[in-house]
Amino acid sequence: MSNKPFIHDDFILQSDTAKRFYHDYAEKLPIIDFHCHLNPKEILDDKKFRNLGDIWLSGDHYKWRALRANAVPEELVSGDGDDRAKFDAWAKVMPYTIGNPLYHWSHLELTRYFGITDLLSPETADSIWEKANEQLKTDAFSTRNMIRRFKVELIGTTDDALSPLEEHKALKAEPDLGFIVSPTFRPDRFLHPQKEPFAEAVRELCDMLGIKPKELSFEDLMNALRDRIDEFVESGCRITDHGLENYHYALAEDSDELDDMLSDFLDGHLADEEDLAIWQTEFLLALSPKYVEHNLTMQVHFGAMRNNNTRMFRRTGPDAGFDSIGNSADIESLSCLLDAMNSEEALPRTILYNLNSSDNAALCTLCGDFNDAAMKAKVSFGAAWWFHDQKIGMERHLEDLSVLGFMRQFAGMVTDSRSFLSYTRHEYYRRILCNMLGKWWDEGLLPHDEALLKDTIYDMCYGNAKAIMGLD
Repeated sequence: MSNKPFIHDDFILQSDTAKRFYHDYAEKLPIIDFHCHLNPKEILDDKKFRNLGDIWLSGDHYKWRALRANAVPEELVSGDGDDRAKFDAWAKVMPYTIGNPLYHWSHLELTRYFGITDLLSPETADSIWEKANEQLKTDAFSTRNMIRRFKVELIGTTDDALSPLEEHKALKAEPDLGFIVSPTFRPDRFLHPQKEPFAEAVRELCDMLGIKPKELSFEDLMNALRDRIDEFVESGCRITDHGLENYHYALAEDSDELDDMLSDFLDGHLADEEDLAIWQTEFLLALSPKYVEHNLTMQVHFGAMRNNNTRMFRRTGPDAGFDSIGNSADIESLSCLLDAMNSEEALPRTILYNLNSSDNAALCTLCGDFNDAAMKAKVSFGAAWWFHDQKIGMERHLEDLSVLGFMRQFAGMVTDSRSFLSYTRHEYYRRILCNMLGKWWDEGLLPHDEALLKDTIYDMCYGNAKAIMGLD
């Protein structure tokens, strides 16, 4: 048996060239994490966590799926079970995740954050729990110090359109924070009238405006959201985000049709497929000029099939591990939407993320249809998302991007995570990238130009994201 730990200096790196690329050019680069789901209040409060169960398992739907797959009671998954009992359940399940990215991620996190190289199992659970918990008592494991340790320069949180942004404003006012916490404008509650939270969001907005919901027109709604965008920008917003799931392009006949829809939705009628297509199209077309005005990047995530388990959704709510990959996207409709924006010179910089990998080729080529002299990679293919945020998925994503687009213009990796232990995912991506580039170099598929590869790695790991976020 080898004495080398599972997570070692050359983890994933299969050649001397790959090792050189990673250690010389990628390893020490700072992080721009422009899309995540961290709670900004935990950053403002410089939170410290109770124990390893608290910091590692709370809210992590990836781990929750693995626990359920191994018949762990829900009390020890998303429930109010004891932290140690939850951790012991996870330690018992860990050996059954072999081959799954959770095995890589979890041991990267133990190694990089805690210096623990033991494999997690029931046999090592006690020692890992004790070693990690001793470190979690120290100031080094406050949220801010973990962010600083991993040289994170910008964090893009994901924020409801009606968020008061109090934490972001307070963090922005701190002169010595050492990193930027930038809010992301996410109007999804208003974008999905087929879901119950829509009416609640409209009523909240009307309370803010001091008007009755039935007095609100579609244009009033859009004007109010445009004002919210202004407030987001004042608080440091650089980027927006939209989850479209299954999007279809359709236009309203006139503004009266949109006003009638809004009235029906507020009466409790959930949108049917035709109304949803019209509403989402007109909604995005109405807001895109505001994005352009403020030079905001528009992110679009699509292809998720959400809340599939009704019984568990009623118990746990959304984002608890009951979502999966949906059908292939309507690429023609997406093209029509981008074209409609572009025709009015209202197409912002756009990053597209798909969950069904069968759409990779179509999306890569679609992105190239809307580029112009305004900026590099105006429309780009975003990081391998969610279920594809793993070695095979990233390799497939990078290969498709390299041959059907321009991989050096890749916007960069994002954690898309609710956990402060997820910055190792940037390392994971960088190792996979350098391993792939090293293989191509050794096969003679890349020129042996060291400066060219150094610059490429810089751009794909840091430089492009830095430019998109306006930090260059």
